[in-house]
Amino acid sequence: MTLRLRARKVTVDPAGVETELPMNEWVPIGVFAPSGPGREYGGTLYLRPHRIRTGQQTIVVTVPRKPADAGIDPISC
Repeated sequence: MTLRLRARKVTVDPAGVETELPMNEWVPIGVFAPSGPGREYGGTLYLRPHRIRTGQQTIVVTVPRKPADAGIDPISC
């Protein structure tokens, strides 16, 4: 599976002003199977940290079967 993403890190002060910061962090990447009957979520096919930097990047992972969904830091969402 190929994930194409654009990452950025932003802080917001009390006045609502955004400041972009450089990003260079390990973030979990998750890939999930289709959900079955009566299930809200499918099983986890892949969940590992990847170094995510500011800007565009491509992450390629191998999973054992066809995925239905993928996400960055999917457990905290």
